[in-house]
Amino acid sequence: MKAENVAEQLGNINDPEANLQQEIKRLERKTVVSLEQVATLHDWLESKRQSKQSCRIVGESRTGKTIACNSYRLRHKPKQEVGKPPQVPVIYVQLPQECGAKDLFQAIIEHLKYQMTKGTVSEIRKRTMTVLLAMRCGDDYFGRCKPKTFAEIRDIFDHLNIAIVLVGTDRLDAVIKKDEQVY
Repeated sequence: MKAENVAEQLGNINDPEANLQQEIKRLERKTVVSLEQVATLHDWLESKRQSKQSCRIVGESRTGKTIACNSYRLRHKPKQEVGKPPQVPVIYVQLPQECGAKDLFQAIIEHLKYQMTKGTVSEIRKRTMTVLLAMRCGDDYFGRCKPKTFAEIRDIFDHLNIAIVLVGTDRLDAVIKKDEQVY
């Protein structure tokens, strides 16, 4: 069979719809977020961190959320005192799609460069809570979690009094609305 015959049998491939083309163009362009906007976000995040208030950052894909949050983390250098665990005021964890509880705790442990990413969910949860408490972490950023994983995030906030900042797109809002205890 020749390529011409296959193409003729399958027919023409139509161009995506106009609104889809616009979205593709938006995603392809480089987005520049002004330093002033990032500074304003950092000030807001710092006020949330200091007051230990959880919050969320929601925006369209490729609008600079990751760079803004990661730069905020980089501005908060870990502090190390001899004979004590390091104090990490801010951590930033990007989670995989459909992140479960075990994935959440493993990502935190790995980010903090601690061992023990194997074991039961209960063992990893306990180790993560112990490490976060010892390190006195100030903020954690989470997104892309399974709905049930939000209960684990709530527990981090409830047990350790750590401000949690959820970062994501409008899908994050939709997931949060399904759990009345996450706001």
